Amino acid sequence: MLPNIDDAGSFDVLVTDDCGVNASDAATLVVTCEEIAFEGMPSEVVAIVGENVVLSADVSGTAPVALQWLGDEAPLSDGLDYQGTQTAELVIASVQLEQAGVFRLLAENDCDTAESESVTLVVELPGDLNGDGKVNGADLGILLGFWGPCGTVCLGDIDENGVVDGDDLGTLLGGWKP
Repeated sequence: MLPNIDDAGSFDVLVTDDCGVNASDAATLVVTCEEIAFEGMPSEVVAIVGENVVLSADVSGTAPVALQWLGDEAPLSDGLDYQGTQTAELVIASVQLEQAGVFRLLAENDCDTAESESVTLVVELPGDLNGDGKVNGADLGILLGFWGPCGTVCLGDIDENGVVDGDDLGTLLGGWKP
């Protein structure tokens, strides 16, 4: 078993036999701890509704290191929406608009507690041209109002190819949720 930070100290041994008791010289046990560090975490992740999202970090520090993902400062737990909530890799299955927010990874070992920088998850709904969280007739009206080659403002150009056309209409209708 590896020593932890609480095991540090001075130790000696008493040996007893028929001739008496002998004490050893004291030995000092020094336990060092490596601070927890996070690497490889982006500051922002952009996803489209329905995609699987993976947030991950490289975590270093003296083992064992306990991990816990937080979503908007609340601890997450494994279930249908999240997997790996106590590992270095969090999987968000079929991300939804309401899951957008700020995520952090909390880590703790015998000598340190640390929290990663925040990762902002932005969830986009293609075709939601007015930003109300739905793709419906209001968005269709915006798209049709910008039909054709783009000028300086082109709200309906979902695929950003410079033209509001059938491809954009198909994307909008594919996300239709009145």
